[in-house]
Amino acid sequence: MIQQYLQTLSEFVRSSKIKEQSIASFILEHGRSYERGAWPPGWRKMRDRRCYMNAGRIALEDHHYRYVEGYAETKLGIPVPHAWLTDASGKAFDPTWKNRGTSYFGIEFTAEELAEGVCEIQKWGLLLWPEHVGVKLIEARKGKHDNVVDG
Repeated sequence: MIQQYLQTLSEFVRSSKIKEQSIASFILEHGRSYERGAWPPGWRKMRDRRCYMNAGRIALEDHHYRYVEGYAETKLGIPVPHAWLTDASGKAFDPTWKNRGTSYFGIEFTAEELAEGVCEIQKWGLLLWPEHVGVKLIEARKGKHDNVVDG
């Protein structure tokens, strides 16, 4: 459902002759699906409507988790921009919604990328704002890998 929504959104942006790549198509190209994981022991639900800050703070404080930004599908079947966490298992852990998200699709960011992006724009949400600092971070990540020479 989320990928279909992002595809439709990408096609709309393309058909409207907007020259910039849409965030939806960027997330489709660089993101992946996440299955909801079990609620971690000891976690408390965090404030609603603060998903970027909630997930970001945990990712910066606890390096067991990585920050992910993209779209999550609600129980009503509506994909919305959202942020959550993942760990080595690759499951989605959502400190904002607890058990309201049914599926997730997004891009993982390291703690270093998150810190750099938040410092640059002085707000939470790497793909949310017009600066799209997350796009720059992913492109820089690709550039680093492109410059690696096999020994």
